[in-house]
Amino acid sequence: MRLTLSVDNSRGASVKGPKGRLRLSLRDAWLRDFLMLLEGETGETPIKELCRRYGYRSPATYYRKRRLLANGGLSGLLAHKRGPKHKFRLTDDVVKQIVAMRFQSPEKNSSDIADALEKDGHSVSSRSVERVLSEFGISRSRRSQNGLGGPP
Repeated sequence: MRLTLSVDNSRGASVKGPKGRLRLSLRDAWLRDFLMLLEGETGETPIKELCRRYGYRSPATYYRKRRLLANGGLSGLLAHKRGPKHKFRLTDDVVKQIVAMRFQSPEKNSSDIADALEKDGHSVSSRSVERVLSEFGISRSRRSQNGLGGPP
């Protein structure tokens, strides 16, 4: 079976076969990268020209994408979340301590709880404490914290 690939960066790409045509959108970065690699490995266009046509400045990007495809398959070309993969400061243990402190001493505000955690060796901001308490629905209202009345 013979397939023909046609890529037009302004309109998209299409693959033509004996029974018809499949149109592809180039909005997905992984598909754009795959088509660039497909053209680079099977066509005669210089790598530098391919990179320019697909919006990359350097051929090094092409070779990096080729290595990602070789090592991880198509999933290697998918965008991966950058940054930390797990909670660093607000571990489950710290969250449990925050919630426990709120129930043991409801009069403590978020700064007091953060200070107590600091004494135990956990560096947590008062804003992080507020977020945890809010997630659990046990934060105090601003009015009662400021001493302006409101619900106890």
